[in-house]
Amino acid sequence: MNSTQVNHPYKIRAALISNAQQIANPVDEVYTVSLITIADLEGSMILYVMRHTEAVEGSDSLQDEWRYLTEKGRRSAEKMSATIAKNGPKPRLTLTSPLTRSVQTAEIAAGKACRKNVVVASELLLPGAGIDALVTHLKGCGDAKRVMLVGHEPQLGVLTATLLGRPGETIPLKKGSCVALKFDQDADDKPAAFLWYVAPGKKKITAFKRAFPGKNN
Repeated sequence: MNSTQVNHPYKIRAALISNAQQIANPVDEVYTVSLITIADLEGSMILYVMRHTEAVEGSDSLQDEWRYLTEKGRRSAEKMSATIAKNGPKPRLTLTSPLTRSVQTAEIAAGKACRKNVVVASELLLPGAGIDALVTHLKGCGDAKRVMLVGHEPQLGVLTATLLGRPGETIPLKKGSCVALKFDQDADDKPAAFLWYVAPGKKKITAFKRAFPGKNN
């Protein structure tokens, strides 16, 4: 996929970034993100990790990157976005995979985010991408204070496990689910603390063991 020529079949307030750097050519206009300092988040951020919602299946005439959300997927994204808005500070920066199903999920979520939230499509969240460059990029987003990631499994599950000090593990996220973490950009071994997890149609879970049975603290 050419990172400078991604033409989505709908408007997207996003710009592609590659190798943790924003490229010169935007897909569409980019909102200005508010960088207001929040005293109680000094040195840390609230990080929402959300897997895209249900999408149509691929076919010979529909490549994987163009798979779009089903109506059920759209409704699920709307409900989850409302749940996130009720249970924590609203995101000011949303980073999404450039694939259609993720961008659509991110755009729906942006409707419940901070008024000046910016949505950025990043190759760092493409299926199969590693997490090292993504973590490095996140550490540079500290001024946003509240960041949402929208992407795919298994990357998001590996990222969540790694941030919680579980390298080599995967904490699988269901489609349309979201895990909230408090991310300390200055910490290395265990840079995040678990806050809560919500799966579609379920209540918020604040206990890690209940959210992910079989995983120990």
